[in-house]
Amino acid sequence: MTAADSDDDDLADLDPAAPAAGGDPAGPGDGDPGPRLMYPTVEAWVTDFLVVSYARDVTEPGTHHYWCSQWWKHPEALDRLDALWRAWEALRRDPTTGPATWWIHYADPTMTALLSPDGPFTRCRRAQHTSPGALVPPLPVNVGPEGLFPEG
Repeated sequence: MTAADSDDDDLADLDPAAPAAGGDPAGPGDGDPGPRLMYPTVEAWVTDFLVVSYARDVTEPGTHHYWCSQWWKHPEALDRLDALWRAWEALRRDPTTGPATWWIHYADPTMTALLSPDGPFTRCRRAQHTSPGALVPPLPVNVGPEGLFPEG
């Protein structure tokens, strides 16, 4: 099994055709596939929900919020927004504290990090995307001593 196979298995948990997490605890074979995703992809969720619900002025000079219309080209943004979408899909099913939990513990810190002046979109302006790899190198890293990180 490769890392890619493992990632595919993880993504199956949120496949619109598969039962979503938090489904009926009776499990497979009971005929109930459980709750379905409201949005089939992170792109659909960002486009149809997030940018409307979390609107900020990102067009005026001097703004303290930065956004890129090509957000999916920023690895950090793609990872963070995918995690935010998955949390939203899970927490939307809790009609009591789910929405508040999502806003306070997931949306606010994630969007603060993404839109901040030192976030991944800081070099993008209006509709102009700037590749993050072109201007900012990855964080430096040294390989740890052999045996420090056992596999498995």
